Amino acid sequence: MPKVFRINLKPEVGELFKGFLLRLAKENGFMTIKEMFSAIGMVYTSSCFKRTSKMHKDLFSTLAPMLNFKVDSLQQCFESLNFFEIENKDASLSIQTNTPSVCIKCLKDSGFIRENWQQYHVTYCKFHSGELNTHCPSCAERLSWNADIFSGCNRCGYRWCEHVLQLSEEPEHLRFIEKLTGRKEETIFLSSLYKAFCELAQPYSFAPTKVDFNQYNNSELSNQFTHAFQLITSKASMLLFTESIHSKLANTMQFVSFELLKKLEHPIKNIRPNFFQYDTANNRALMTTKMGKTLITEVQVGRLLGIPPVTVRSLSKLGQFSSINYNRSRQYDLYEIDSFMLTWSKRASPIQADEIHLLSSLTTLHTMSVKHLQSEAEALNSLLKSNLSVYVAPAAKNLNDFYVDRNDFLALISTQYDDVTSHLLSYTELGEYLCTNRLKVSEYAEAFGWKPVLTSRNVKKFDRQDVYETMESHIFLDRWCGFKPYPKNGLDTYLQQHGLRPVLSARKGTSLHVYIKSSKLIELIELYEQLWLQLQPPNIVRERCKNKNIPFVQINNKLLMHDFQLYPYPA
Repeated sequence: MPKVFRINLKPEVGELFKGFLLRLAKENGFMTIKEMFSAIGMVYTSSCFKRTSKMHKDLFSTLAPMLNFKVDSLQQCFESLNFFEIENKDASLSIQTNTPSVCIKCLKDSGFIRENWQQYHVTYCKFHSGELNTHCPSCAERLSWNADIFSGCNRCGYRWCEHVLQLSEEPEHLRFIEKLTGRKEETIFLSSLYKAFCELAQPYSFAPTKVDFNQYNNSELSNQFTHAFQLITSKASMLLFTESIHSKLANTMQFVSFELLKKLEHPIKNIRPNFFQYDTANNRALMTTKMGKTLITEVQVGRLLGIPPVTVRSLSKLGQFSSINYNRSRQYDLYEIDSFMLTWSKRASPIQADEIHLLSSLTTLHTMSVKHLQSEAEALNSLLKSNLSVYVAPAAKNLNDFYVDRNDFLALISTQYDDVTSHLLSYTELGEYLCTNRLKVSEYAEAFGWKPVLTSRNVKKFDRQDVYETMESHIFLDRWCGFKPYPKNGLDTYLQQHGLRPVLSARKGTSLHVYIKSSKLIELIELYEQLWLQLQPPNIVRERCKNKNIPFVQINNKLLMHDFQLYPYPA
């Protein structure tokens, strides 16, 4: 084996492995670790410093004999060091810096880079009572992994021997760590500390965010970790912080109020464990002037709008507001949600509380729209694009306080099949449309020859055209009576008593409650409807109509149903 290293070195106690390699490179005439790796036949990548990687093991196998070490012995010099990650809710968060963080006086005195300096929260050297340096004190450029780091800045030429250390007080969070006993206690504390740091980095965001710790210099890191420490050790500071966030956001919103924003619990409150029993922060308020991102989760948007998260996602796909992907979830800009609600507010006319019972809330429209193959989001989207009158209650908070005339809305969606149903229909969609269950949908498909399309593994859907062609020549009593106050079985019995026979199930030979359309069928249905309305008390009919979202008008105590709803087939 060729002798690459003229000078062999031994690791110092507490030395960073990467720092040791850089020191070894410097003593043997290399300016970077990459140059030294080329000389020993290794490829320099970040994987070399990941303990679980094959390259990391190969590196020790290659270096050890060159330095007159056994592989195990060389590894043991670095294995006891605190390389660990903080487990976050969404992903593990590495607390190791990518660029050097050093105590210049230590470098001058001992000549090696300590491992614990490379943890973001370690911003102070307790040996010399001063802050660590991540940037050159002269040119303010970030330090790099260059062999010249042991003597000075390789960019501007500033020498460490010229540097005068400014004494400072040790940060509170580092003093607190010294009081902890054991690795487990330290890991638990650091987990909360780093989570609080991440929330402070984007204080106006209520959704998980990524933080690039390398964007901060050492002083900024120290200040931010001090604030993070205050938040997890002082309940008063935490409450004052969240109150200020809600207040400032409310002042910049046009629809969303302070009370509504309080429903969006700031993630800082959910950090567990907290350390309020060690209240050392003296109840200091943490005010921030940087607005930054204002992201909220899908669930939080749903709470603000008064709709399910699945509807939120669908509205985003329909272009009502944008979203971004983060760790397999979606996040939304709070200001876009505010604008969305403002659009409804500007569109709506005020209505008094005693008039609301005549209308339907926007959050209940899906009970009607699903029977026309429109989801809740599609119904809201159609309503926004239409000229239909919308009404708003006093002190409206979300879509539940906005209303529309039920009859006008049904008239709107009953004419929009071609706009919203250009996709294949699932069993669930067909079941909602035909007002029946999945089993009966299967029987319909078999009886009328609807051929399923396999869209993905074990997922079958049907071409809507096949369904519509069948409906043009047949009447499905399940759907028909889904829009009428009278029961299906009563109508079915009446039709059979007058000589009509339903289509039979191909599988069971039983009635499917489907009849071939004819003038006689329509005439008998109209007769049955008139008889049924005459025999039923008006209050019973009215109640059934409301339960099924059937539009009706009442004139001189006589209840009349709208003709357009008689049997809503596609045009």
